[in-house]
Amino acid sequence: LTVDFGLFRPVAVGNLVYQDADSSGSYTTGEGADGVTVELYQALQTPGVDLPLETAVTANGGRYLFSFLRPGNYFVHIPASNFGVGAPLYQRVSVNEGLAGDDDVGENGSNTDTPELDGVTSGLVSLYAGLCPTDITGESGFDSASDNANDASIDLTVDFGFQSPVGVGNVVFVDGNANGTYDPGEGVNGVRVELYLGTQTPGTTVPLFVQTTANGGKYFFNRLPSGSYKLFVPPSEFQPGAPLAGAVPVASSAVGDDDVGQDALAEINPSVNGVQTATILLSVDAEPTNSSGETGFANTDDDWDDDNFNLTVDLGFEPSDPNSVGIGNLVFKDLNSNGSFDVGEGVAGVKVQLFYYGMDPLISTPLAETTTSSEGTYLFSNRAPDLYFVFIPPSEFGAGKPLEGWASLPGSGGDDGVDDNLDENGIDVADASLEGIRSADIDLFPDSEPVNEFGEVGAASYMDNADDDNTDLTVDFGFYRTVSIGNLVFNDLNYNGRAEVGEGVQGVVVNLYYFGDIPGIADPVHITTTDADGHYLFTDVVPGSYVVHVAAENFFPGGALENRISLTSTTVGDDDLGEDGIDDSQPEFYGISSGEVVVAPNACPIGVAESGIGGSSDDADDANADLTIDFGFVARVCVGNLVFDDANNDGIFDPNYEYGIDSVIVELWQPAVGSFVPSEPLATTVTSGGGLYNFCVAPGNYYIRIPASEFQSGGMLEFKRSSTPNETVVAATTDGDDDTGEDGIADGVASQNGVKSPVFTLLPSTEPTSETGETGYFSFEDDLADADSDLTVDFGFAAQPLMVGNLVYRDLVPDGVFGSGDAGVAGVHLKLFGIGDDPSGPAISETLTDAAGRYLLEAPGAGSYYVYISPDNFQAGAVLEGASSVAGFGLDEGLDDDADEDGIDAVDPSATGVYSYPFDLAYGTEPVTAGGTETGFDSASDDQDDADADLTVDFGFEGGVTPASVSVGNVVFVDQNSNGHFDEGEGIDGVWMLLYSPGNGPNNGKFMASTLTSGGGRYLFSGLPPATYIVHVAADNFKPNISINGGPMGPGPLYGMVSMTGDSLGGPDADDQLDENGIDASNPDQVGINSNPISLLAGTLPVNGGTELGASNTQDDAADSDGDLTVDFGFVAGVPPTFSLGNLVYTDANGNGIYDNGEGVGGVAVQLFADGAVPGVDAPIDSTTTSTQAGEIGRYQFTNVAVGAYFVYLPPANFTVSGPLYQTISLNGAQGLDAYAGQVGDDNQGEDGVDT
Repeated sequence: LTVDFGLFRPVAVGNLVYQDADSSGSYTTGEGADGVTVELYQALQTPGVDLPLETAVTANGGRYLFSFLRPGNYFVHIPASNFGVGAPLYQRVSVNEGLAGDDDVGENGSNTDTPELDGVTSGLVSLYAGLCPTDITGESGFDSASDNANDASIDLTVDFGFQSPVGVGNVVFVDGNANGTYDPGEGVNGVRVELYLGTQTPGTTVPLFVQTTANGGKYFFNRLPSGSYKLFVPPSEFQPGAPLAGAVPVASSAVGDDDVGQDALAEINPSVNGVQTATILLSVDAEPTNSSGETGFANTDDDWDDDNFNLTVDLGFEPSDPNSVGIGNLVFKDLNSNGSFDVGEGVAGVKVQLFYYGMDPLISTPLAETTTSSEGTYLFSNRAPDLYFVFIPPSEFGAGKPLEGWASLPGSGGDDGVDDNLDENGIDVADASLEGIRSADIDLFPDSEPVNEFGEVGAASYMDNADDDNTDLTVDFGFYRTVSIGNLVFNDLNYNGRAEVGEGVQGVVVNLYYFGDIPGIADPVHITTTDADGHYLFTDVVPGSYVVHVAAENFFPGGALENRISLTSTTVGDDDLGEDGIDDSQPEFYGISSGEVVVAPNACPIGVAESGIGGSSDDADDANADLTIDFGFVARVCVGNLVFDDANNDGIFDPNYEYGIDSVIVELWQPAVGSFVPSEPLATTVTSGGGLYNFCVAPGNYYIRIPASEFQSGGMLEFKRSSTPNETVVAATTDGDDDTGEDGIADGVASQNGVKSPVFTLLPSTEPTSETGETGYFSFEDDLADADSDLTVDFGFAAQPLMVGNLVYRDLVPDGVFGSGDAGVAGVHLKLFGIGDDPSGPAISETLTDAAGRYLLEAPGAGSYYVYISPDNFQAGAVLEGASSVAGFGLDEGLDDDADEDGIDAVDPSATGVYSYPFDLAYGTEPVTAGGTETGFDSASDDQDDADADLTVDFGFEGGVTPASVSVGNVVFVDQNSNGHFDEGEGIDGVWMLLYSPGNGPNNGKFMASTLTSGGGRYLFSGLPPATYIVHVAADNFKPNISINGGPMGPGPLYGMVSMTGDSLGGPDADDQLDENGIDASNPDQVGINSNPISLLAGTLPVNGGTELGASNTQDDAADSDGDLTVDFGFVAGVPPTFSLGNLVYTDANGNGIYDNGEGVGGVAVQLFADGAVPGVDAPIDSTTTSTQAGEIGRYQFTNVAVGAYFVYLPPANFTVSGPLYQTISLNGAQGLDAYAGQVGDDNQGEDGVDT
């Protein structure tokens, strides 16, 4: 049992050896090097010493491959023999690039300056099946697809790039004759010179290479790959006893060779900081030659390969002068737009020049020139005291230069020692690429320059601490990147709330203001006009916060936006989602502004965030232009009209004796829709000119509100209420003008909630005209544009009534007050009169006591009154027959029924009735419950407005005959067999029934009781005092979605039903076998259904042997003549409403999650199913196919759909090879569709497909 078989999954590694001819640092087509020997070593071997595991030779354009390898870790090695004389890599060095990525990124050879001795080795290569680089995970270079059959087991990213070597040198010298250049004999031997990469900070890390000057101060770094470098003389070289002890860099220009200047950057304290050069870029065949600037000391030393070696980098020094002065400090880009320097904003590689006062920097030769460090600092040191200025030449703003596209920060500091934390010193010019940027003149004088303790506190301020007051390090240059703001002014012709092609408006004046300025008053920063497509653009904008403003003049007569109004609401995003104008109802006065627009370099919207019309026009510099600030407008519509004093409280304005109320605040509101719940009005105005108001707005849904403050102390409507306040059913529309009715809805107490109109819709060309109902006060005001203005939304207010009540009771426990054991008297008729009024005449108000004996009467205003119980209440068979008033009576002292009663004793109340003692009523002065005297029965019922109601006027009686109570009922049914009367089984349970006292039912009668039908549609109101009543079927029973008496939401029990034609056709006492008693109404969901008035007198009501012959007619047989069971309500089904359902199937081509023009898909099969159905099992209710409708492809619509719950279904055939949706999937997520929960959104917000 020893014969075993071990298996492994082989791996492989390759790929390319190339000659980097163009010094790009990566492979370029045609650069492959054939004939190069390549060796493979295991991880524990030493490449070039141990025996290689395998050897290959590059061919076919530099390719190599080691295959059929065991998984593990390896090195790939280019042996030293390849670099010998005549070998393919002779006089080549490894390119100076990273050790990761494929050949389109860099290469993998480790750098060495002696490849002819050491060869070149890769980093460690891990090869494991399934874990090697693939096309998706980084294998993206030359020939990367050749291993795709087994991609994750073959690594084709181990590449080696080589190039001709470059180098840098030349001389370190001490300028003994102070001429600023090298002269023979000035070279200094024994100076340590270090070489670093251009991205490194000298002195903080290990240098790449080190040289020591010799042979007259010369140094030379050879065999370098192309790249950027820095030279550095460390602080050790300036210490006592060192070659450069006490020396500082020569103050001369870093231009040309040592016969012109030198390259050591200015440094005040080299013994601490050392001295470095600016960054030096070395490229193959691109270095200075004898004929192109390399003209100084030992310039011929590199003639054997002159254009690959730079012998112009000279480091000149001179003895330190204690009276020399210096100037510096910083060039920065204000990336966060705060106007000052922040860490990380310094700009490296900027050429900076120094001039004397009065010199022309565009013509004169600079006194000195340097280049900013990697942190953006510069320094000119060892200067003689004088008047200087610093200059950044125009070249630095040209193409490819560090400051291309950047402008000097606005404003400039002077010779004041203020540092970069507060200002900058560049004097602004129109075009820095032509004029450059200079500082103010700076006077440099020993012992007088800014120090750290007094202003020199900015970046690198410590650099001159060795002699702080001789160097000014506060001369800084700050730059900002200008940005742009645009985009579109459009006319929303199709009212979809977003822009479409062709809706742009030409010739609109658009202004740009600083945020915080007042548009139209402050001076604009920029002004422009929209082009033929409606676009505008502000360029050269300083980063910051702004407001874009569409000027008021655009809305004047003849203006580009005459009779236009801003689209309702504002939004974020581009014009394919909405627009940015903050709505104002008077744009002709104030214009239309955006919100705050914040713009900063490289931070403006790009891509899908800028997806509207024209959004791609800034793609060349997308992140520096915000093209999302759009303004949408629609045809203006208006609404008004009148707030008036309704003296007779009839809801109608009579200009002969009623008047409009000026100075009333009126608000325009948008209704809540879904999650959108407005927290403030859209617009506010004040009535004037006789109570008139007017708003001009965008088409949409609105309501008018008069705020609660107007009804509070000092308000224009204090002590007033909305006309006809007792309405319990309110019209759902504002149809009709003030000559037919007013539109205020009293939402509880006006002083707490205000008064509002119903929601109404405003659309151009559809509003009421003089021919269609706009016939009220001043309705002619809009006749020039009558159908665009609705002047029918009026508010009438009558005097807020004062109230008086409260109780009529039988003093069954004879103690003179109401208490336990006593009983209220129902059905007592009470009247209110003013002092001096004849009680036989018309009363101010009158009412009946309810089942508990309570009453409440309204007084029209402050005054003196009395309450009167008329003699008819004491007649035979009446509720107080034989009763007499409890002895004694209260005065107008506010004592309640638990302390006294208020009926003045009468000898014969059947002849005289019973009066209360006279009392005064005044606003805010009546008895209150909390801490007051209103402490009797039901005293808290007026607490909402306690001080305006006196509930202490009570009447107690004793003796007399208690009349029999009466009852009324019977059945609510749906006439299913259309025979015109009730049949058993047709009764409807759960119907909400209301009982009212005489009057006009629920319009101004007194509510008495309520109940729900049960037991097959039966209802009964019992225990009633004899009186006249109206039975009412409440409007809520007919609504599509309602909660009745706190029950669950859903259709009312009579939803879709209408009253059977006619009422009481069989006579007033006919029963349900003959007729029904509901008075027909076309809109029962708004007004309900009333019976005619029913007189209920004990002993006179229908009985079995007479007309009470219908359903449950024996229910009242115990007292048959005291109950009327003939008041029935029959209903039939109305014409059921139908609905339409649609709308769109689209493919989201740009991935923004919403529909855009042209994305619709035609020919898609769409099916409609009832909720709960199973597609493929149940048949669809309807089917259709998407097509082009209204110019838009991809539309579908189901019509004549009955009320119900449904879902829309796209069958699988749409997604097959031949289907219109082949290889598509549903967009992620789905919008809710429950309108009652506010879960509605159209294709401009998302889509509704449930993902599968």
